[in-house]
Amino acid sequence: MAATADITIPTGDELYNTLMANIEVDLMTDQLPLLDEKYKNETPEQARVRAVRYEKAFAEYDKRLNAYLAALEAEVREHQSAARKSLEHEERTREEQKLDTLAQAIQTI
Repeated sequence: MAATADITIPTGDELYNTLMANIEVDLMTDQLPLLDEKYKNETPEQARVRAVRYEKAFAEYDKRLNAYLAALEAEVREHQSAARKSLEHEERTREEQKLDTLAQAIQTI
């Protein structure tokens, strides 16, 4: 995982493998180098069926990746919005305190 400050962000391999693990184990990065040996005796028909299975797996992977990225972006934007609102509230509070202080100073003149 790539570390940024005190947070950990999954690498591309980690994200890919996390999603693919629930779709098609053969297509995980650690399994790819093993496929030739694993399927060395398959017939052309079996190879065709496996290729179709893999295409479906990649389509499902794309679907899940897009859903994950959309949810992640929405969550990040929500946190960003909340942070901005919090900062605006703090600034407004400071301004009100300054105005109160100024009003009190004027009243004492």
